[in-house]
Amino acid sequence: MNLENWFPTPIFFSIADEKIKNAILAEYQSAEEKILESSAMNSGTWGDHIDTTFKYGDDNNIILTHNLCLLKEYVQQIATTFSHYLFTNPEPILIQESWINYSKKYQHQNKHDHFKENTLSGVYYLKTNGGDGNIKFYPPSACMRYHKRNTTPITHSSIEYKPEEGKIILFPSWVEHSVLPNMTESTRISVSFNLSV
Repeated sequence: MNLENWFPTPIFFSIADEKIKNAILAEYQSAEEKILESSAMNSGTWGDHIDTTFKYGDDNNIILTHNLCLLKEYVQQIATTFSHYLFTNPEPILIQESWINYSKKYQHQNKHDHFKENTLSGVYYLKTNGGDGNIKFYPPSACMRYHKRNTTPITHSSIEYKPEEGKIILFPSWVEHSVLPNMTESTRISVSFNLSV
């Protein structure tokens, strides 16, 4: 008898310790004014009215453009750990794109994926009250979304992760995901990124 686990959907998360989390936040805060000045804020880029620095093209890498070195190092460190679970001989992690999302009250993100030439994608939460919109992942088979038994990982129609300051979530770029509406008065700030491995 054999059991083979085909088409799994791995989602990896970690929470930075206080020292790293505070250092990354301080790094962002020192660059925030320049980021906001130099980035054309887009609203409704994906039809969902979230405020974001995302833009199409080659110059879409906030982490590198604004020398967020601590964040870059942390993302690469955690992504390297994840890639060793997924690949036999992973290549060095390269941050292909990165942008900042500012989610205000009632803002959300529709279901989408990041699949182009990217291998992995992720999000790092800089500022959140924990109740300002969970990220929601969907199974690769559309049929699973109508399954009635949400009792095991292979029968869930979706899974949500609560935002938390210092939390990083990584997933294959083809995984569809959305972000639930922020129903609070505070703005959630997160950094999204695409990686090649």
